[in-house]
Amino acid sequence: MAKVSKVKVRISERNWTSPDSNILYFVKVEMENGDIGDIMRKATGEVIVGEELEYDIVPAKKDGEFSIKLVKKFGAFGGGFKGGSYQKEDVEFKLASFGWSYAKDMVVGGKIESTQMPAMAEKIALGIQSLTAKLKLTAPKHAPDAAV
Repeated sequence: MAKVSKVKVRISERNWTSPDSNILYFVKVEMENGDIGDIMRKATGEVIVGEELEYDIVPAKKDGEFSIKLVKKFGAFGGGFKGGSYQKEDVEFKLASFGWSYAKDMVVGGKIESTQMPAMAEKIALGIQSLTAKLKLTAPKHAPDAAV
């Protein structure tokens, strides 16, 4: 079960370069509840003293040492299971996002002027919505990963 505590002290930091030249930073921290372990991050300075973290303690390869694995939190644009069927708002948001993205591509490609972008994005989103209604396409009633 995940724990929640604030970072009390940054004890040390070391980095490691992977074979594909990605740099990972390992920050050894002590939490206010007494837990001590390494947190792996992709950038230095991402672990802040006083920051509240939700995490699991994972035994490391060396005896007596632990890693702190942060529990992923999904924001407004994040993925993850939302607990059930698709939401109508999600579909509308995705349609609008697609419309804006495609309209931007049309500006970059020289097909329309940037001032035409809002109208084109709306036209694209409404066109897709109309087409899905005609074809009676709907979001699945089951969770994406569930057996049908």
